[in-house]
Amino acid sequence: MTLPDDEGFAVSMAGSETRWLTRKYLLNDSLTDAQPMLFDLTADADCLRNAWDKYPTIGEDLKTKLRSYLSLSQILLNQNRVSPDLEKQ
Repeated sequence: MTLPDDEGFAVSMAGSETRWLTRKYLLNDSLTDAQPMLFDLTADADCLRNAWDKYPTIGEDLKTKLRSYLSLSQILLNQNRVSPDLEKQ
């Protein structure tokens, strides 16, 4: 079996912070109007330097993915479903 080229992701919640993790980046989002923090794991494995100003496009992309994922999860939870009904679209 071969894995797809997609690098995948992980989502975690810790206190008031929600995180989106890829092989290269960690987005730490409080889900408020405050700007999330973005960490470049290849250059800063300890997540000590916010790289948002260096990679704003990547930060916005990961923020959108995280918030979309959470929104869809909430919708599915409210509908008592595990996946969207694609036939209705």
